Amino acid sequence: MTETVERLLCETRRVLHAVGEAREDTLASAGVTPIERHLIEALAREDAPVTVATLARRALTPVAEIDRGLAMLNGRGWLERRGDRRERSSEGVRLSDAGRAAWRALQANERALLVQLESALDEQSVRATLATLRVLRRALQRAAIYTAR
Repeated sequence: MTETVERLLCETRRVLHAVGEAREDTLASAGVTPIERHLIEALAREDAPVTVATLARRALTPVAEIDRGLAMLNGRGWLERRGDRRERSSEGVRLSDAGRAAWRALQANERALLVQLESALDEQSVRATLATLRVLRRALQRAAIYTAR
């Protein structure tokens, strides 16, 4: 069974790699970088403007990196800035109408990929694979706990 488990782990790595490539292709087709996508999603969840510091804290990402990503969004016209731009701690940002339209387009691209994947899979197989992956994750977590002792 060790060989079978090893093959399962190898195939899981291949699937994760393919998922990453598919995500990159989806973003590239929309002309969006990963940091832009992350920021668009974070801002789409907000009803009111949010500060750069708040975004950085929530994303566990340096303020400078968030700032660069926001500059890219701003350059596309996808961002609205509120408050005093000189006082960054009080300046809030939110998606503009164009930014919200870009978010909807990204979601549509991602849904299209999921529909394409769904057409290649049957629900019973997906449920069985999901159950197997959950068991595998728990076993790996337990193994990591015992190995750390």
